Amino acid sequence: MNEVLLQIKALTNGDPLLTAIIVGVLTLTLIGLVGYMLKDVPAKLLSWLSCLLFVRLTIDDSHQARTEVFNKLSFLISNTTIPFFSRSISEAVYFDYSM
Repeated sequence: MNEVLLQIKALTNGDPLLTAIIVGVLTLTLIGLVGYMLKDVPAKLLSWLSCLLFVRLTIDDSHQARTEVFNKLSFLISNTTIPFFSRSISEAVYFDYSM
């Protein structure tokens, strides 16, 4: 790193303002490159955390059986006590019209 600074000083003939400008541009460029390389980290972290905390259960059956299974799961979850954790269950119905 010292060699780079010495080369910049030699290139600018020791002018402190020009040296500061060049070092600033190089620093901002380096920060920009590191930021660009790390741009996907928050999304991947959120995805990993979501997979860790949530469970998706797909019940594919007739309407009557689906309702019965959902009601039994809802009853089981509401009567299960897990301290310091919140529990919720929701139902989303998706129809496959391609058949």
